[in-house]
Amino acid sequence: MLGVASAYFGGWVDYLLQRFVDTVQAIPYLILLIAIMVVLGPSFINVVFALSFRRAVTESRVLRGATMGLMNQTYIEAARAMG
Repeated sequence: MLGVASAYFGGWVDYLLQRFVDTVQAIPYLILLIAIMVVLGPSFINVVFALSFRRAVTESRVLRGATMGLMNQTYIEAARAMG
């Protein structure tokens, strides 16, 4: 949802969300996982969250690109023109 929201709203929302993604990707993977586990505490659900958080942020770039590609299609422009 992060990538789709970033592409859909555009402007400053896109800029802020992508800078957040850049920041998360700049932190080494293992250090980020350990930091999340320190903050949340030991639990199986927290481990799953920590592992999926980094993956979701990384995949948001791909989803943003796909959404931006779809938003530039002619049928989207036609739908906007029709109201």
